[in-house]
Amino acid sequence: MEPFDTVLPQLIASHGHKTMIITDHYHYWQEGAHGYTQSFQGTEFIRGYENDNWHIDAIETLPSWVQAINRWRPGWGTRYYQNVRHFQTEDDFFSARVFQQATQWLTTNYGHGPFYLHIESFGAHEPFHLPEPYRSMWTQSVQSDFTMWPPYQDSEAMAKFFEYARPEELDFIRGQYLGKLTMLDRWFGTLLDTMDRINAWQDTMLVVTTDHGHELGERHAFGKSHPHFGSHAQIPLIIWHPDLPPSLQRGSITSLTQTVDLNPTLIDAVGINQYTAPHGRSLLKLLQNLSSCSTSSRCSALWNIWPRCGVHEWRLYVATRIRQHQRATLHLFVSLAAYFQGASFCLKRNHFRPIPSWH
Repeated sequence: MEPFDTVLPQLIASHGHKTMIITDHYHYWQEGAHGYTQSFQGTEFIRGYENDNWHIDAIETLPSWVQAINRWRPGWGTRYYQNVRHFQTEDDFFSARVFQQATQWLTTNYGHGPFYLHIESFGAHEPFHLPEPYRSMWTQSVQSDFTMWPPYQDSEAMAKFFEYARPEELDFIRGQYLGKLTMLDRWFGTLLDTMDRINAWQDTMLVVTTDHGHELGERHAFGKSHPHFGSHAQIPLIIWHPDLPPSLQRGSITSLTQTVDLNPTLIDAVGINQYTAPHGRSLLKLLQNLSSCSTSSRCSALWNIWPRCGVHEWRLYVATRIRQHQRATLHLFVSLAAYFQGASFCLKRNHFRPIPSWH
């Protein structure tokens, strides 16, 4: 962020909202993180993901799964293991910790005035480190000498990996990815269950999206690679708005949207009229008519260059409508780090995405 930027959480706070971020996305507090979290009134950082500079205690013996990571990412497995070697149960893992904090915060603060809660979970990101039953749920190729964190964005390292890796190891990696999504879905469901319990859906706007897809060996690559194929850049966008008539609540829109459209959408939902977002278009009018390419949407978008068409998280927005003013006030924002292949994912509690075909 630049000192002269208008920051969304501060803008929302100036209109009478509490603002809070709960995240395990450690890039936010790394050096050079550009000040994105400082604009929130409250922060809760879940430490230890990936290469987070958290624990530095000496380690005498490394488990074989850590050594397998180090084979392709020297030192990365050790750094991660220093942070997580105390993990014993599913509750210790990042998805659980983030959403336990989120549901507690939501339960405490819901009904006490408007607020903006940003929940950003890195929980489907590598390393694909999982407890049971998720570790063996989607694959029978479970071996401790298989890596759960293959190289990517390094063409030489990826070429060597694919030359070395057996089909069973690729199956293991894909199975761990699906296990990550399954565990994240389970804990994300606890947030939705909380919204059920406090009856938030009647005055809640929900927006779910992600930022990019993730290669799992389909093109002899892993991660977010260049160029950006449709599986990277064509990302899902799911919106629930309580003021939509029933006939539109289950409709679909073919309009082209971009992540930059979320900023003006949130501003519009809060009812901020004196500020215009420098980029993007509010999607609220688009919801009202479910139109395609029109004055309410865009007919073109950035593609195959940086910045991409999207951002590595699901994003969930919730807005409470203040009926006496007949306007929406932003109530909750959730961003979940997750990678999906394409934009066909439809999030449902207790519903997991079918295993894709990689053959």
